[in-house]
Amino acid sequence: MILLAKLDSEQASYHPKQINVAALVEHVADRVLPLAAEDHVTLKKEVAEGMYIYADEEKMLRALLNLVVNGVRHAHSVVKITAAMNGKQKMLVVEDDGEGISEELLPHIFHRFVKGKQGETGLGLAITRAIIEQSGGKITVENKSDEGARFVILFPGNA
Repeated sequence: MILLAKLDSEQASYHPKQINVAALVEHVADRVLPLAAEDHVTLKKEVAEGMYIYADEEKMLRALLNLVVNGVRHAHSVVKITAAMNGKQKMLVVEDDGEGISEELLPHIFHRFVKGKQGETGLGLAITRAIIEQSGGKITVENKSDEGARFVILFPGNA
């Protein structure tokens, strides 16, 4: 809760720099791998080389970790992290093959204290959204047509 309040009010605690997205995704995967192995979930990565974003590296690491750890908790067997150009935008996608998010919860999932099935505090996705928006990005979520949830982060091409 304190971190969320700081994100909302303190621009001084935000230290942006150029971040290599491939290195960031690799760092996230390394941290999540033990949890994924314990839950018998495979992590897949498809990352465009030479892609950079301008953001606070520590905070972006936290945002992606929140998404990937949630994905592992809800996945049946696979979590996929994709980073690619989408037209002029930079796109990061975290998706799982779990049950997806209930339709009534979907519009509120990034609000504080909204917990999905197996949710803990209801703050992780609110923190993730705050970090991404502070970085000039936008995050959305949808249920995939087959099964699972897909979180899409878009940054402008100049980010």
